[in-house]
Amino acid sequence: MYRHLVPSGTTLVTGGAADPRVAHVLPDGRLYADGETYDSLIELSEALGITGNPWSTWAAELADGRVLLSVLRDACADTDMETTT
Repeated sequence: MYRHLVPSGTTLVTGGAADPRVAHVLPDGRLYADGETYDSLIELSEALGITGNPWSTWAAELADGRVLLSVLRDACADTDMETTT
């Protein structure tokens, strides 16, 4: 599901220093956290008790630093628009 945004093995993070939460993108695009596998960001966030828009809450740990998933999603959508027009 998230393979087009971030590669498998990418670490996703949310929360502050006092309550960090971590998940990992699996090869099939599902998400893994706390010994469980989730099919969506919403499912993951609800299971971990995280409120707010998950796209604006979770960030990917990339070589250049943390990037919100909403930023990556928007960049991917912009790229898709450029290739279809």
